[in-house]
Amino acid sequence: MRIATLNLVRYGRFTDCVLDFAGPGVHVVVGPNEAGKSTLRESVGELLYGIHPQTKLDFLHAMQDLRIDARLQGPDGGVLDVVRLKKNKDPLRTPDDQPLPQGTLERLLAGVDREDRWGIFVGQWAPTFFGLGLALSQYEQRDGSV
Repeated sequence: MRIATLNLVRYGRFTDCVLDFAGPGVHVVVGPNEAGKSTLRESVGELLYGIHPQTKLDFLHAMQDLRIDARLQGPDGGVLDVVRLKKNKDPLRTPDDQPLPQGTLERLLAGVDREDRWGIFVGQWAPTFFGLGLALSQYEQRDGSV
């Protein structure tokens, strides 16, 4: 599964913040402290697995108004537009506000559960990220391209 676009409609300090990841390759998010990198990382987890009942990301928008939209692309190239709301009943919906069936995202996640999800974020471990940067720079020096 690939996240093609992520829209933090009302989440954390963001309002209608659209991130486009549709291009090929690996996307790396960088920014100064307090820019929202951790909020972005948390939004991906909460998009895929549900917004935590006691989320602390309701300081700008009311709890019941939290919303994350995304366009997801499956391994077969199929596209699924989803809306994650902060609600108990049918929190995963289509853009036209129809509930998505239970299990819709589980098929796309291919067994990656909530506890494993952080392994997909390089930024969680700075030494790993630093090592990746060194490896890429050495590769670039040998080959001339990344």
